[in-house]
Amino acid sequence: MWPFALCDSLTDAAQYREAVQVARRLVRMAPSNPRGAYALASSYHTLGRERWEEFNATERERAEAMVRRILADADALHLPEALKPQPATEAMIRACDKLGLTAEKVRELAVHWFEETLRLDLHPDDKRVVRQDLLAARSRLDWARRKKEVEATPEPGP
Repeated sequence: MWPFALCDSLTDAAQYREAVQVARRLVRMAPSNPRGAYALASSYHTLGRERWEEFNATERERAEAMVRRILADADALHLPEALKPQPATEAMIRACDKLGLTAEKVRELAVHWFEETLRLDLHPDDKRVVRQDLLAARSRLDWARRKKEVEATPEPGP
């Protein structure tokens, strides 16, 4: 159970690359375990947030409070700057770069792994949760693709 909690903890601490790496290992170690596939899908889904502003107010307040606590703990432990958690957007961009993934690819992977999770043996209640997450991931992917198309469309001339 603890490796799955580790993925959540790493994500909560804005250690996105590490969360993806742990989740990938979980999938390799137990490919038929839906928890590993779900942890990987969730890691990609969180990493695929385009901007910190996408968090709703409650999520943002909770995350900011958690980051303040983590930073206070890091200061109390006298951790070097490189080991301290970074603001979410910067950490997400760095994680994508280090993983060699574009934001669009991360969103595609989130959709893929939520779909893979649904193919595994899940309790009906868990399936409902995964389906909701899959819908959110597909919406985010579709939104990003539409935005990209709009930005690439030239303005009509006079």
